Amino acid sequence: MSDSANEKRKAVRDAFIHAFKGYEHVWGKDEYRPVSKGYHNWIASSKGFGMTLIDSLDTMVIMGLKQQYEKSLNYVKNDMPSFSTINGGISVFETTIRVVGGFVSAYDLTKEKIFLEKAKDMADRLLPAFSSPTGIPYSEINLKTGSKKTFAWANNCAILSELGSLQLEFRRLSELTGDMKYHNAVTKVMDIMESKKPDNGLYPLKISPTSGSWCSNYVSLGALGDSFYEYLLKQWLLNRGTKGAEKYRFMYMATLKGIFENMVIKSNQGYTYVAEYEGRAHHKVDHLACFAAGMFALGGYFNVSTPGFQISNKRQIETGAEFTRTCYETYAQMPSGIGPETFHFDTASGKFNPGVSTYLLRPETVESIFIMYRVTGDEKYREWGWKIFQAIESKCKIASGGYSGLRNVATQSPVHDDFQQSFFLAETLKYLYLLFSPKHIIPIDKFVFNTEAHPIRVTPTNH
Repeated sequence: MSDSANEKRKAVRDAFIHAFKGYEHVWGKDEYRPVSKGYHNWIASSKGFGMTLIDSLDTMVIMGLKQQYEKSLNYVKNDMPSFSTINGGISVFETTIRVVGGFVSAYDLTKEKIFLEKAKDMADRLLPAFSSPTGIPYSEINLKTGSKKTFAWANNCAILSELGSLQLEFRRLSELTGDMKYHNAVTKVMDIMESKKPDNGLYPLKISPTSGSWCSNYVSLGALGDSFYEYLLKQWLLNRGTKGAEKYRFMYMATLKGIFENMVIKSNQGYTYVAEYEGRAHHKVDHLACFAAGMFALGGYFNVSTPGFQISNKRQIETGAEFTRTCYETYAQMPSGIGPETFHFDTASGKFNPGVSTYLLRPETVESIFIMYRVTGDEKYREWGWKIFQAIESKCKIASGGYSGLRNVATQSPVHDDFQQSFFLAETLKYLYLLFSPKHIIPIDKFVFNTEAHPIRVTPTNH
């Protein structure tokens, strides 16, 4: 690897150290507010349980940050509050991908027993959420009392991305513990989704956990939909070679056909993007949807298409590359050098304009840049990733420690939002670090990344 790549990897590692230094100001709380030096806890009535450090355990291991890792391990062993004392509603989905996924991944990388114990403990407290009439989980659960509910803002329906993005974590936990109850709970959900598959392969954003009927006609690879589609592919990748995994391959191929036929659009300026859909295309793209560029490329790279399927593996990789370029350009063309939360395409001009102009330290564009580099080896992806990293350093870094999101990326001097998301350490910095790392560090054929960028090991028995 070039000296330049080594230097850039070190710079990203230093950025993690700086972000973690900020978090240490509120050690044991969930997330850091770097401007005010305050904190945010997921459950307001709790003292926090260290969400940021749980979410970034595997990043510390990958980066070789022994001091930060040892301090975090000590907290998990000795100071972390018992989950049984946390009295308040918490998102089943977010807790699965960050806490269960974070601990499972940390265990996969270190074999430190406490991580597996904590993953199991949390998963056991989440399982009652699956006790709906259909088996589709409720959205929120109280870790102390076990009471659960759907979200009123979602009309008491379950969210597609949430119910469909628990499978990697729970299945791997069953593999590691030998207890199939985790696997069975999430597999039942996928069986329901298979039975409910729309003719065009495009799943709406909401479904009733009581009746199993759809609550919506709207389709998006952005908010509320994104990682359901990601996990169709990744369930096959995690367990490919087994009989049970093939149905996820075919579910993914059906959705891919629907996406390519109805949602993949190339503007007259040459920008490929994935629109939203409700019987017709809506030309809005969430930053969250930029993950799909990497998803397309990953499917093509691992030959998800079977012979005769009309969307070839080559076309998937090419479309992933084109969409990655579009997402990168939303950064490059902003005065701040950082992309907005949403952007809209003008179908007449073929150009895009920022919609919601905030930046929440999100990872999706650098995630796809990382995957494209691993799939193609094209050095331009490292150049793009480095430019994005430099913009983050310039606009988001807080001198006293930590990084802040931005209120308006469409200005050269954006105001900080005073929030360091845990996923900045778990995802954004990890993907940037791996972009400048040799391919044998977390190889993509031996690990599958959950939607929080936690690498989950593909065991030989899975092949």
